[in-house]
Amino acid sequence: MTLAIAARGLEKVYKGNVAALAGVDLDVKVGIFTLLGPNGTGKTTLMRILTTQFKPTSGEAHIFELDVVREGAEVRKVIGYVPQETSVWSDINAMRTSSSTLRYMVCRHGHERRSSMTCSRAWGCALPRTSS
Repeated sequence: MTLAIAARGLEKVYKGNVAALAGVDLDVKVGIFTLLGPNGTGKTTLMRILTTQFKPTSGEAHIFELDVVREGAEVRKVIGYVPQETSVWSDINAMRTSSSTLRYMVCRHGHERRSSMTCSRAWGCALPRTSS
């Protein structure tokens, strides 16, 4: 069975010998994945490694059998990542952002292929007007 995420012995040590991850092993089946935990436990560091933004100090991670270090460009083609802290709208959370994004993409790329403005207005996330 192919796993969506497979990580073995992931470690990340920052300058000053600060260990953010210490030997993380993780298997995630295909589907929607949510990572929860207290502040300071390495969730953001782990996600940044899995999304190819950071390289691990040691260990390895694979997304659909693609190595996140050696095959980063291919990994980025098959993943979606919606972190709460970089939400475009400050008054909504990651779940709502994910849901809105999914509905927008279905509207935009569904069989009717409506315009971006039509879809964004339909889902309450109107795009800013640009001056000509």
